[in-house]
Amino acid sequence: VSDSVEGGAPAGDGCYPSIPANFYREVVEDIIPLVESKYNTYTERFDEAGLIVSREHRCFSGYSRGGFCTWYMFHSALPYFKWWSPMSGCCSAGQGLVTDVSNEDAYAYLKDAIDANPNMDFFIYVGGGNYTDIPQLRDQMAYFEKQDAFSYGPDPEVNNLYYTVSNFAHGYFFTPYYYYNTLQIIFSE
Repeated sequence: VSDSVEGGAPAGDGCYPSIPANFYREVVEDIIPLVESKYNTYTERFDEAGLIVSREHRCFSGYSRGGFCTWYMFHSALPYFKWWSPMSGCCSAGQGLVTDVSNEDAYAYLKDAIDANPNMDFFIYVGGGNYTDIPQLRDQMAYFEKQDAFSYGPDPEVNNLYYTVSNFAHGYFFTPYYYYNTLQIIFSE
C-alpha cells in the first residue's frame, strides 16, 4: 500500500506513516555537507561539531507543508540551525499534516527540543496570512508568546519568537512577500 496521492510526494517528514521520519538526518548528514562543502560558507568542518559551530549562519524555512516541516525540523535538528521561519504551517507536534493539535501539545513538542539544547539560542520568525490561512497557526502563536520558553518580539538579540499575519490568502503567489519580510529580521546584519 502506497501513502502517495496523486500530485503528492512522499517524504520522510513525518507525514507518511510508512516512511520513517528521518528527513532531518538527510538534511544534516547529506544536504548541508554537500552544499556547504561546495560553496563558500562559514562551515570549516563537516562533522557534527563543525556543523553545530556554524549554525548561526544557517536558517531552515518552508511554506505551507514546508511550514509544518520547519516545526518538525526545529524539534529534530535545533543544534544545526539558529534561524527558523515556518510560514503558513502550524506545529503539528510530529503528527503529520494535522491542524487539530492542542496548543499545549505543540508547545510541549517544541519545548522538548529547547530543553534538550539548553545553551543554544534560536530565533523563530513565523509568517502567515489571514484567518483562512491555517487558523491554528495564529492560535498557536498567541499561546506560544505567553510561554516561558519564548520571548516575543522582533529583535533577535533579546527575543526568540516573532510572527506576522498579513491580509494574504494561502497561495504560492504570496510566498516571496513572506520571505521578503522574513529577511528583514533574519540575517539583517
